[in-house]
Amino acid sequence: MRKKLLFLFTCAALIGTAGAQSYKTIGTGTDSTNRFPSHSLYKYSYNQIIYTYDEMPSGGDLNITSISFYFTGKGPKGSDTNYTRSLKIYMKNVTKDHFDDTLDCMAVQAQADLVYSGNVTATSAGWVTINLTYPFAYRNKTGNHLLITIDDNTGAYSSRYFRYTDDTKSRSLVYANDSYNIDPSNPVLYQSKINGFKTIPKQRPNIRLGYTIIKGATIPYSYNFNTGSEIGNWTLRNNWEDSAKYAAWHMNGALICGIMNSSSYGNKDEVVTAERLISLGDYDSITISFNVTVGGYASGNVNYDYVCAFLVPQDTNWMPLRTSTCQWLGSPSAHTVYDLPYILHFGEGLSGTKLVNRNNETMTTTIANPAKGKNYRLIFVWRNIANTNGSVGPTIRKLNITGIRNQITPEYTPKSTAQWYGYANSANGLDSSLDDKFITFTMQDLANLAAATDNKVEKNYAATYADSKMWYFTVATPRKIGKAFVDKSNKKIYGFETTEFAYDTLSNNVKSTSYNPADGKIYFIAGDKKLYRMDMNDIEHFTVMGLMDSTLQTFAIDSKGNAYGITLKYGNLLKVNLNNGATTLVGNTGVKGVAYVQSMAFDYKTGELFWASCTDNGEKYYMYYVDVNTGEAKKIGVLGNEKGIELTGLFTADNPVAIRNFLAQSLEVYPNPATNMLNIRNVKEGTIKVYDATGRQVMVNEVVGNEDYIQLDISSLSKGMYFVKIGNHTAKFVKE
Repeated sequence: MRKKLLFLFTCAALIGTAGAQSYKTIGTGTDSTNRFPSHSLYKYSYNQIIYTYDEMPSGGDLNITSISFYFTGKGPKGSDTNYTRSLKIYMKNVTKDHFDDTLDCMAVQAQADLVYSGNVTATSAGWVTINLTYPFAYRNKTGNHLLITIDDNTGAYSSRYFRYTDDTKSRSLVYANDSYNIDPSNPVLYQSKINGFKTIPKQRPNIRLGYTIIKGATIPYSYNFNTGSEIGNWTLRNNWEDSAKYAAWHMNGALICGIMNSSSYGNKDEVVTAERLISLGDYDSITISFNVTVGGYASGNVNYDYVCAFLVPQDTNWMPLRTSTCQWLGSPSAHTVYDLPYILHFGEGLSGTKLVNRNNETMTTTIANPAKGKNYRLIFVWRNIANTNGSVGPTIRKLNITGIRNQITPEYTPKSTAQWYGYANSANGLDSSLDDKFITFTMQDLANLAAATDNKVEKNYAATYADSKMWYFTVATPRKIGKAFVDKSNKKIYGFETTEFAYDTLSNNVKSTSYNPADGKIYFIAGDKKLYRMDMNDIEHFTVMGLMDSTLQTFAIDSKGNAYGITLKYGNLLKVNLNNGATTLVGNTGVKGVAYVQSMAFDYKTGELFWASCTDNGEKYYMYYVDVNTGEAKKIGVLGNEKGIELTGLFTADNPVAIRNFLAQSLEVYPNPATNMLNIRNVKEGTIKVYDATGRQVMVNEVVGNEDYIQLDISSLSKGMYFVKIGNHTAKFVKE
């Protein structure tokens, strides 16, 4: 009987410069009963695999040029080595390091790069190498992982075995079927059709990556073409018959078109190029400018010159045609054929104009929405037309490339002036002092972040605020519920303590939680699609309210007890019945591909619902305002830096409703032990009395009016144990 397996293959496409080829093997397992690089027991399969940042080679961004899998030379029937498959391979940079379920498909044709298309054949045991048609640029930075997708379109069987390694997480995904050839642009569409032929195993094929380190120039980039080592990073080329006669060259701080030798080559036109690898980075737009001079180095007729600048993907096999008329530049149809994005141009052959005595003229263009993370070739092209009597073509100086990030026009200006908090689950290049800590900020200034905890805290995906405390759910097994005090005076969270669930077990991570002011309970949702309720006086147990009919990724309750959630993938806003978990559609947020950990919370003062979200392309982590009447999400901006951070447990402590039922419930003192100042919470009007361990009164202080907390100077007390009493409430503290 066939094994019904689904494997996911993840890889990031790489584009790089020429250099010594290096190899990195990932996986050392010798198990050999899995079928890779495709599930060839079936006619069609769609496989994805993730290889993580800590497994990748170090030393910079990578130019991946080949991948290899270890073929055992055997199959179910023994040593038969007949293995040939028709494959398309895609690669992508991703921030997620595992798959949650079989719906968690990340690489689709529209978002990943096609790096190989053709047959793969194995004839004997050993590494089977696939040389990529288009090398792929892997962004080698913390939190970025490589996703490889293999689409098998063979339509026949050739079941054979490859070596694989067991893993601790589900980093593989496989769809396999005899009847349906998965469409890479929408693999999830086939869920119902291939039910039972999909899985997310904790196994990955051994792989060997062939790569070079990318040497592309980074933005901002500036060069005057003087005689230095940088000129060696430019490729100077002629596109006519004799490289000795025609070339681009540099002199006196300029890049120059070569000199025409009409006596040797008659009336032939000269076309020369100079190119440099440029890494576009994570910019929302880039601006390229340079200065050009015509006729500055030699006399003669230069009226028929042109110069152009092209930005060409590095994996494009491109070279300007060698024709006397250069129609490839002047004709729109030719541009369609070659699909070349020219960015700057002037001169005869492009616009019909002629270049006449231009001196130090600056040419500038801005490119919006460049392909982030890709390497491109910046190519200058000159043409010095025939019969110019040895003239020199246009010269180029002062090349400058700059980038602009976060040119985001907010779609919504928040009314909330509250101080907000959240757990920095992934800091994405921010100051490391914010990693794995709670941070604080305002909706009016999302870029200004501060640490709200002094030390790293236990990883969590959900938090809410009530009774002047933050309540949070940890990620690690066994799962625990924790609480910590929020000191609004200095915007700090302290006194973290966690409790394991005593009698109730929770098999899935808590995705989101929210306090309900209407009944004083905490509600939360988990990966099992269930809605839970917890009493803050008994945090070791919880009640299952019901099974939700939709997969919610985040969840929040307003001041009147109305609950809302946003769905995974499709970004629908739903209203949630807290009695049974039933959901009703409010509307679509307009945000597609909702994935990763999300967080959402209300500002009870303004009634605004805020949502910290990331989509499955992993490009930006935005803060949104969500209209609870229509479901529409309006962008506020990026939290933190140009990319933002993955924020969990969003909450604000400036919500009086959240502590309405708990004021003066009991005295709380901190820090404990204390040295000089003791903070006392839940203080009502009355007399504060302090007693030592023998029962002797050592301090008395009057309190006028209700206060959230007061500070008591205890510097005069000796070291030891003391009791503070107000009315019928008593708390113990230690003076050190």
